[in-house]
Amino acid sequence: MKALHGMLPTATRLLLTCPDLYHDNLCPHCLYLPETAGHLWQCAHSQVALGEIEREGTQLFWDLAAEAGLGPGLSRSANIFPGPYTIVEAVQGIVPLEWVTALHTSGLAQAKARSVALKVGKYMVSTAHKEIWQPHCDAQVICEHSLLVTQKAKTSGRICVDYPHHCARPKTRVTHISCTLAGFCQLCQLSFIDHSVGICPPLLLQAPFLADRLLQRYHRPSVNYLPSLILG
Repeated sequence: MKALHGMLPTATRLLLTCPDLYHDNLCPHCLYLPETAGHLWQCAHSQVALGEIEREGTQLFWDLAAEAGLGPGLSRSANIFPGPYTIVEAVQGIVPLEWVTALHTSGLAQAKARSVALKVGKYMVSTAHKEIWQPHCDAQVICEHSLLVTQKAKTSGRICVDYPHHCARPKTRVTHISCTLAGFCQLCQLSFIDHSVGICPPLLLQAPFLADRLLQRYHRPSVNYLPSLILG
């Protein structure tokens, strides 16, 4: 999940959270480019592992599909990344929908197709964590030892941002008594407490009072009607 959302503690994130402990954000493996969430998979030291994961994952895909009863409609020579996704997205946790579609179109049940795709996706993520992320972590630990950075310093030495404090202001409670004491407007019949800078409130607030006045004005013993509505 962290890899998918770019939340892994890369060198760039460490420098951002603990600028007093780190001198730069260079990749601890190549020592050439900043280690960002994207560089983690583009680093030269990751390419060999990515290629191996793609080959092994492809083999696992076809083996599981054959065990599930895949029909002859799909050949093992077909590319398992026909859509917009690549091995980089797969190792971050994205399971291409094309896997399920291709297997299901070739005669495999929907549930079995989903099971195969999920198992292959889990394999790629776990292998990438072991073969790519863990070596980067080990290299970062070596760099931290050279800088005398301890785990305690990383957790307690973070810069705290001071946010402005907002004072709670008690809100004036409007009651029927306060509305009466403020007086009523001759135009809208609402209390002056609802008026802002001497302006009558919008018609939405005046609607109940307007309806009452219309009913009183057009009320008759036998028929109740309004100018645009007659009620029998």
